Amino acid sequence: MRTRRFVALAAGACLLAGLVPPKIAPAAQSSATPAALPDAVLTDRTAARLGVAVGDTVEIAANAALRDAGRFIVGGIYRPHADPFEVGHEQLHVTLHLPDLERLMQVDDRVDRFTAKLSDPAAARRVADEINALRIGVAAYTSQQLADANSSTFVVISQFHKAIGVVSMLAGLVFLIAIMVLKVEEMRRVLGVLRLIGISRRTVLRSVLLIAALVSLLGSVVGIGLAHIAVAIINPASQARYDTDLIFAHITPGIVVLAVGLAIPMGLLAGWLVARRIVHGNPLDQIGR
Repeated sequence: MRTRRFVALAAGACLLAGLVPPKIAPAAQSSATPAALPDAVLTDRTAARLGVAVGDTVEIAANAALRDAGRFIVGGIYRPHADPFEVGHEQLHVTLHLPDLERLMQVDDRVDRFTAKLSDPAAARRVADEINALRIGVAAYTSQQLADANSSTFVVISQFHKAIGVVSMLAGLVFLIAIMVLKVEEMRRVLGVLRLIGISRRTVLRSVLLIAALVSLLGSVVGIGLAHIAVAIINPASQARYDTDLIFAHITPGIVVLAVGLAIPMGLLAGWLVARRIVHGNPLDQIGR
């Protein structure tokens, strides 16, 4: 049985106000460890950093000097839900029973915050309003209100990413238009021959627009495929780097529809502008005669 010393710098380090999540594995008891020791649950990152496993003994204190430290059995190790606020901070978390946390912090009947889970989540706003109306010195918020109040940074980042995406799509559209112009110019002689053998301008124009639509669609499919490859590389690499289950990049149906919806009309427009100039010209000039 190993013993490790762990410092909880403040009550916030003993997270979740002493509410213990379901244990991943039962504590392994040993004759060398008193059964009366309380248990603590660690996140997988904390356990890996301290080098402890279920059944080991740790010492936890509320100060860096480890004064009045308490001994605890590692009763379980779990992986917390992914939290974007913790990416890059590599924080260590330990969860204690509320009485043990009070004894460790030397305070009684005092918490900074607590969470209530309702059987009907739709009633969260009404319950919060009823608690606030009691005026007992407690401010109640719904999870959505807290998310809205604390996600302004991520809203800015999201808008920045959207701006980058729009610029990237515009650059792709310019490239697509350039390809269509070059493709139609290469077909100048063919289009001239079609006009000389009696094919109507309308038929030639429709043929060019069909080619433009196919090229645009093919470009969209290739772009979507490259995006999927990029996502398949970015997510595993970022998750391994930050030790998290967060999804850093994903492709939604809306993005696919937007990309295809922009590519095909712009390709058709470019093909129509170039083909219109060609079909209304002199066929002999187009074939170089």
